[in-house]
Amino acid sequence: MNSKERFTAAINHEEPDRVPLDLGGWVTTISVKTYDRLLKKLGIQRTAVAFDWLRQNVKPDEDVLERLGVDTRYVHLGDSEFWRFEPQRTEKGLYVTDEWGCGFLMPEDSLYYNLVDSPLRNATVDDLASHTWPDPDDPGYLNGVEEQARQLAEAGEYGVVGSFAWETWFERAWKLRAMDRFYMDMVANKEFVHALLDKTLSLHMRLLDNVLRVCGQYLDVIIQGGDLAGQKTTLMSPATYREFIKPRQEKTHPVHQAENRCKSFLAFLRRSVQSSG
Repeated sequence: MNSKERFTAAINHEEPDRVPLDLGGWVTTISVKTYDRLLKKLGIQRTAVAFDWLRQNVKPDEDVLERLGVDTRYVHLGDSEFWRFEPQRTEKGLYVTDEWGCGFLMPEDSLYYNLVDSPLRNATVDDLASHTWPDPDDPGYLNGVEEQARQLAEAGEYGVVGSFAWETWFERAWKLRAMDRFYMDMVANKEFVHALLDKTLSLHMRLLDNVLRVCGQYLDVIIQGGDLAGQKTTLMSPATYREFIKPRQEKTHPVHQAENRCKSFLAFLRRSVQSSG
């Protein structure tokens, strides 16, 4: 089996010749500092550069992916035309305000940027209308996307994965509100949580629709995520998940299917939650 055949077998629940290897995406990733050590270990003289500024992760080089036998290749969003990564040096470290208005700080000894300022922490439902939201129709997000996906698909050598999470609608919502406040609101201020999630979901779905329209036919899998659990347990009860998260996850499913042939594992998640009560 080549990588494409191996990957295709796995996502079709068929037995491949070995477990497919994945590296370079939003979840299966590698940090700048770790990648730099890997390059040295492999005897490659090259400086690691962050591709994902927030998490300080890299987009692994093709020669490294080949040496490691990685079976996937990723298609990433282009850069926004209306926002630029311009960190400001402060006494506490490098500070960045992203396109959503959230503030992030990376201390000198940190591996990545940490959320420190949430612009909607004290907002009301009415305040959502006046917040400055990013534009999902920003043409910069589509730069190079179709070409990347088409070339990978036509080569037929690897599983082609679309990494278009844009932080995902759930994770972005709690970052805007602040995680502690957001989780309290799911009990004490449900109206606000529903309104905020509806807004972030609508922006997310618009972006997905734009991206999949130009490259969906070339993809095998799309990454969509959001931290709903830790290493040992969930971050919310099944009842809370069913109220706030599940209905919105299901709304994204038709978007995935409308413009592409990608696999969906939403049914597996649905059964898992139902079986847990």
